[in-house]
Amino acid sequence: MLAGCAILEAIRTTWPCRRLRVADRGLREGILMTLMREDRGKNQAQTPPPGRP
Repeated sequence: MLAGCAILEAIRTTWPCRRLRVADRGLREGILMTLMREDRGKNQAQTPPPGRP
């Protein structure tokens, strides 16, 4: 764990950023989940309320 913290510190020093996202799954799965979330938001905005054409 200590080695991982040292690597993370080196990365943050090289590329400073305000936020850092850590994933416990694969990169493609994260991209897929983000795309699905965005698509769900678009579909809800385009769907008319029930009972109205």
